[in-house]
Amino acid sequence: MHRPQSLPSLGIDLSESSEVQLLTYFREHTDECHRLLNYSDDKRFTPTTYFDEVDGGYDVGWFGENREDVIFHQSLNAAATDFVLFSLCRGRFRQDR
Repeated sequence: MHRPQSLPSLGIDLSESSEVQLLTYFREHTDECHRLLNYSDDKRFTPTTYFDEVDGGYDVGWFGENREDVIFHQSLNAAATDFVLFSLCRGRFRQDR
């Protein structure tokens, strides 16, 4: 297991919000999802969590020497929710809803 990763400040308390609260927030604030996507893309260190746009959706996982623990999401808000939970060591979001 990895250590909690830092994340940018958003308009919701990332550390205290439930999975459902995060999913709802990101559904209503897609700009914040894009902000996390850009934040992940700008990381210049490993090992780290990552959030990446791929054909047909988004991958969220762990990047050390290779990409590991990858979960594919069709929706942006589900991927953003998973990225936050995984980055903060709060589990994974495994379903598009």
